[in-house]
Amino acid sequence: MILANQYLESEVAELMKSVSHAYARGRFHPYNG
Repeated sequence: MILANQYLESEVAELMKSVSHAYARGRFHPYNG
């Protein structure tokens, strides 16, 4: 149970990181396509 919790936490942290990076990229460098 604890192991799964830690795994989920790291997964969420990675997701948040990539989402915030994508958000910053989209905000400061608008993608026109």
